[in-house]
Amino acid sequence: MADRKPPGLGGRRLPLKDVVAKCTRAWYCEAQMEADAGVPEMMMLAAQMLAHGYGCEVDEAKAGSMTARAGEKLKEQEAAEAARKEEWRRRKAASTEASG
Repeated sequence: MADRKPPGLGGRRLPLKDVVAKCTRAWYCEAQMEADAGVPEMMMLAAQMLAHGYGCEVDEAKAGSMTARAGEKLKEQEAAEAARKEEWRRRKAASTEASG
């Protein structure tokens, strides 16, 4: 049993800190891809990761601008949702008046 080697590593073990660094880098890359696609929640996550250097180099300027863009995107989404709800209320009221 002592001769057993980890699969896919050529028999060598990676230090845990290297494994964690690789995982956090992958997590940051995934968050950044979603952020680039305009998902505000992922924009906020990527901005926090940038601000703290979690999975990437610290870049406070980029983190700040990404946070601002995410806030704008969230406001746009909230306004669109409010407009949809208002339209639904208007149609429901018109339907109630027509049937009553």
